Amino acid sequence: MKFSISEIAALFHSRRNIYPCDIDYLLTDSRLLCDPASTLFVALRTANNDGHAYVKELIDKGVGNFIVDHIDPQWATDAINYIVVDDTTAALQSIGSLCRNKLKATMVAITGSIGKTTIKELFNTYASPCGKTITRSPRSYNSQVGVPLSLWQLRDDADIAIVEAGISQKGEMARLEKMIRPDIGILSVITDEHDSGFDNRRNKIAEKILLFATCHTIIYNADDPDQHELLHAAYPDKQLIGVDAGHGKSFTDSIIYVEKLAEILGIKVDIPASPLRPITRLDVVDGVNNCRIIANRLSDDPVSLCGALDFARRQAGGYASLSLIVDTTTAARFPDDLRDIVDRYGIKSYRTTSLNSPDNIVKNDFHDEIIVVNTATGHSVDNVVAILEDKQHETLMEVNLDAMVHNFNFFRSKIKPTTGIICMLKAHGYGAGSVELARTLQEQGAAYIAVAVVDEGVELRRCGISMPIIVLNPRAHDFHSLYLYNLEPEVYSFELLQQLIAHFDSYDEGVRFPIHLKIETGMRRLGFVEEDMPRLGTMLADQRHIYAKTMFSHLACADDPAEDDYTLNQFAIFDRCYAVLSAILPYDIQRHILNSTGIIRFPQFQHDFVRLGIGLYGVPTMADGSMDALRNVSRLTSTIISIKHWKAGDTVGYNRRGRLSRDSVIATVPVGYADGIDRHLGYGNASFIVNGTPCPTVGSICMDICMIDVTDACCSVGDRVEIFGDTITPQMLADTLSTIPYEILTSISPRVKRIYYRE
Repeated sequence: MKFSISEIAALFHSRRNIYPCDIDYLLTDSRLLCDPASTLFVALRTANNDGHAYVKELIDKGVGNFIVDHIDPQWATDAINYIVVDDTTAALQSIGSLCRNKLKATMVAITGSIGKTTIKELFNTYASPCGKTITRSPRSYNSQVGVPLSLWQLRDDADIAIVEAGISQKGEMARLEKMIRPDIGILSVITDEHDSGFDNRRNKIAEKILLFATCHTIIYNADDPDQHELLHAAYPDKQLIGVDAGHGKSFTDSIIYVEKLAEILGIKVDIPASPLRPITRLDVVDGVNNCRIIANRLSDDPVSLCGALDFARRQAGGYASLSLIVDTTTAARFPDDLRDIVDRYGIKSYRTTSLNSPDNIVKNDFHDEIIVVNTATGHSVDNVVAILEDKQHETLMEVNLDAMVHNFNFFRSKIKPTTGIICMLKAHGYGAGSVELARTLQEQGAAYIAVAVVDEGVELRRCGISMPIIVLNPRAHDFHSLYLYNLEPEVYSFELLQQLIAHFDSYDEGVRFPIHLKIETGMRRLGFVEEDMPRLGTMLADQRHIYAKTMFSHLACADDPAEDDYTLNQFAIFDRCYAVLSAILPYDIQRHILNSTGIIRFPQFQHDFVRLGIGLYGVPTMADGSMDALRNVSRLTSTIISIKHWKAGDTVGYNRRGRLSRDSVIATVPVGYADGIDRHLGYGNASFIVNGTPCPTVGSICMDICMIDVTDACCSVGDRVEIFGDTITPQMLADTLSTIPYEILTSISPRVKRIYYRE
């Protein structure tokens, strides 16, 4: 969309002088600045950030149009358009309504818990050849901020427009409906996601269907009796069409909505006889020469490409430039759009090639770059990624960044808006890899990251992570690196504290170095004990360079209700220690004690921060259902490289320990104990998943390979094998080994390639 700044200012009856300007870009994230001269920046206030803090920076970069809730005297005023409003988020939504007024398309709106993006992308994929022009919201832009940004990006000359609408609490959908005003509505499958924001499940559905007030037709899941009843009660005069969508997780569950929507619109969709669901995700993998590759499998059109490039720029810390590889067919279909995108995003290197035969891609051409590879055909992307990726191992750790964001927000919903979240990324993000996780958590508004050792923190800083970082196990020889890289150490003893004081004694007068005090309340590992508080407080009160930013302690058994008296005593000790220290210190000190379990079970003790560890990765620590909404983050897979048929009585592997009791089909998988697969998982003690079928291990786990019995599975060489993930969870493997899921996750070898993706 494009509007003049005067048209936008007229929405708010602005009395300030407005300098003429056309607005092409609506911006809420300063990192995504494209064309300063034609950008309008809306300074949003959120629980974790304030857009007004970036106004001066954007003015210096050439932006001259802002929506703000005040004008700071430090900002420039000459030739700058300021539209001053009471609520900048509401102002952004008013602009969304203005965009809706300009659309001539039939508006389709999708809401629900799961499947929204999949339905939208499937419809775009299969209905586009119909001769109608389809425009859609990018990726999963469905929030209070995402919807107006989506409406801005829709083509005003399209025949059909499709947008998503997502809510997490009461009162939100009415604002989205006011902007979208759909003609046709789709209600996808409802799960327990965001249950905490509503009184009950029916209340959540009732809130969601407020979106459909202007619709003439609504498609819903007839398998859900609550949907059926509430829709018929609320909209008896509308056309209500129920479809059998089941659980909403399969291709068939999603495509049934697409078929029905096409029927209503009078469009014929060409769906293959044996359809394969498009991979609706962005993959992120390490590339050669310190490059990062983002493989866009969502779609090959400009909307999807812009989404991939926006994601790339959010990941850009530590990378010198942005490169783009596009399939020749895409370049031929959208030449003007691609030229505009290349100019807009400042692409350093832009190449078109046949991704099915990418013979002009040379590894050494790329250095210290983010490389976006764009096509809707997964195999074509794989051809390029195979050339440019850093590791070629068939075994993969797939890390779902969206699942991690979901888990982060699940725990954030359990605490007060003023409580910060410290995310534990020690052991390289519990085996998942800390850099990508840190970038995502920084974007989500985490207060701190905590790592185990200085090297982990230095790596994050070198990769562009700017948020505060705590180092849990500092050593005396690390002190200068701590200061140099702005890392904040845990201090757990007088010896370590005295070493720090001595080290910083020679620093300039203005240096103030933060530390985090570990208090021993019952774990019996590290920390100052209660009797140390007077001496500790007096010692810190006199320091020129060292000050205590927080004090914290570690719960020993928060997940064991039988030990609640012990846990409550830990809280009591911690409170007494805080009272003594805060009375002595000439400044305020913040505190935190809750872990993942504590956030759920003892929210009354959340204090200033909470620490989110294993729960961030989707591993529940309680079996009472309170963490059932968590989503698994890490999935370890490998590939079948050989299949053999053996007779009953034959033996497989070392020392003939895998003796077959029947005629069997045995597959070899290139993953072993050198990759982190415990040898005790052999001998049939564990099963791996092949095309949905559990296949038990046979014989010993070897260093680099293992064997599984695929007699009951339908498979062939090249098929993927899930070692753990959504079906076989880390907890299940941990139970087999009489250990904990932490060990399963952190044991995966660095030689295993990590792939990060957004859905």
